[in-house]
Amino acid sequence: MLKKTRSQLANYGVPKNLLRSFEDAVRNEAIAEMRSKVDAAERRAMSFSEELHAWRQKHNAQQVKAQKFELHIAVVEEKLKRAQKAVANMAAYCKKLRHQIFGDKSERGASQPAANPAAPDPVAPQRGKRPGTPGHGRKRDDADPQPINHDLEEADKFCRCGGELELTDLPPEESYETHFEERVVVRQHLRRKCVRRCRKCGRSAGVKTAKAPDKIIPKGKYSVEFWRFLLEEKFWLQRPLNRTREKLKWLGATVRLGTITNGLQLLYKRRIFEVIYEHIVDRSQLAELRHMDDTGWKVFAETEEKHSPRWCMWVSVTSDTTVFILDPRRSNEVIAEHLNGVSEGVIVCDRHSSFKCFAKNNPGFIIAFCWIHQRRDFINLQIGHPIHHDWAETWLARIDALIAQNKVRVAALPEPDQFKVEDAILRKMVDEMKKAIDSGLASSTLSQEQLAELESLKTHDCFR
Repeated sequence: MLKKTRSQLANYGVPKNLLRSFEDAVRNEAIAEMRSKVDAAERRAMSFSEELHAWRQKHNAQQVKAQKFELHIAVVEEKLKRAQKAVANMAAYCKKLRHQIFGDKSERGASQPAANPAAPDPVAPQRGKRPGTPGHGRKRDDADPQPINHDLEEADKFCRCGGELELTDLPPEESYETHFEERVVVRQHLRRKCVRRCRKCGRSAGVKTAKAPDKIIPKGKYSVEFWRFLLEEKFWLQRPLNRTREKLKWLGATVRLGTITNGLQLLYKRRIFEVIYEHIVDRSQLAELRHMDDTGWKVFAETEEKHSPRWCMWVSVTSDTTVFILDPRRSNEVIAEHLNGVSEGVIVCDRHSSFKCFAKNNPGFIIAFCWIHQRRDFINLQIGHPIHHDWAETWLARIDALIAQNKVRVAALPEPDQFKVEDAILRKMVDEMKKAIDSGLASSTLSQEQLAELESLKTHDCFR
């Protein structure tokens, strides 16, 4: 553009110096204009750079905030999961308590809540023996029989003509009936009293009276058997003393209530109850198998060892004894003190840590964890988490089948061959249940509650 203008001016005869000045002026003006534009562009670039830096800082700050929020959200989600789990566990616990208070007391499978509440209730089977089914036969009591002879009636000993019949005895016809006699007897002790004199030398040895029978209360009115009857009525049958007095009065013995209470107090002072208790404990220690358990017991008396009223009532049940132990402790020390001097045996109990610790310190004992407690866990799972009802019902059926087969096995003890067959069946069922437990623990589809039940089964080794 500048060259074209210069050539046109040159054609008009404009001097070269003017042309050169014109070119310099135009060039300087263009340079100045361009420089101003460049400066403006640089200023805008600097402004954009500062703004970009500010936005980059804001972006970085927002990223930091986003990371913090993500971490906070992860923590809150974890807390929410734990809270939801706690709420579910608390709801399950509330359902369990509600069932304990208002639900069925029986733990039979038929009394459990149905998986589908809308489904109609199944018709309950009729209780008792079915008409037409064979019975088990009449069983005779273990008491020694007392033979009583029954003769023919007088009319059966004579013929129609009036002559006496000749009777030839055959084996008697036997029948049994259980008879009960209850009566009060006043014993009259006639003790021999005599003057003694030697037949050889004739020397007198004085008057001698036979020894009086021993009594549990010296110079008392009642015999040892009478006090045994009172102890059985009060402590074994748990009958009030007034009812026992009424019964004795009906049998012909009038006993004052003060006589009974003073006699029991005297027996306590003479340590008769302690002696009986010690003999029961000694008898209990001889048993090879025992059931043991404990429960809370309020004792509102402070001791040096414990200032709380929360004590424990322990019980040890054998085939013929029941021992109660009231102790402030709930530890294996109570078990060890009760079984002091016993080196081996089988203890059927729950899963409390005191029994586990006792077995660890006493390897001669076998701890057989109770199947009913394990079964109750599955029932509580049904109540607290109805979504797992069918799964828990399957395991309840397995446990019930195992218990039923064990009863069949124990019933076959008198027959060794049949016992071996039933024992083999039970062992096969146990092996199948162990495989089912391992398979369930390896599964990724079970919930945490389901896995906890299987872990409990495996950990406590209920199959021993």
